[in-house]
Amino acid sequence: MITHQTPEQILQAATPEQKILWNYIFLRWGERVAISQFIYEGTVAGMGELGVYSANKLYYAYEFDASEAQGVVMAGVSSIYFYDENNANFKIYAPTAIGFDVTAAAWRFYPTNYKDTNFYFSRITVGQFDFIKFIGYRLGI
Repeated sequence: MITHQTPEQILQAATPEQKILWNYIFLRWGERVAISQFIYEGTVAGMGELGVYSANKLYYAYEFDASEAQGVVMAGVSSIYFYDENNANFKIYAPTAIGFDVTAAAWRFYPTNYKDTNFYFSRITVGQFDFIKFIGYRLGI
């Protein structure tokens, strides 16, 4: 069951780190910013709105995880690009777990996982990762 939370209830349950970011959000976009709980756990192909920019929305990630299919060696680099409220890239995750495949005489990129907490973004683009998990809030700015 999803219940509505007021900003006061959100702040009461927040950690000190989360309170700092919430205070920044409220000072920047106002205390009456629209806040709704948002959770997505599934494939990158099905992530939908997390990959679409809109000038009037942000996502506050309490928890963000991305993972690749384990046991699969890839020919390309995995990456996640995070964009800010102006649709400008501000954070890139591109792991460097590489190894030389002597049978193919080529460099290969090995599966990695990404985990981060307490940050906001407007959209993401994902390369090579298979699954993502987002727990947090969608903000209407």
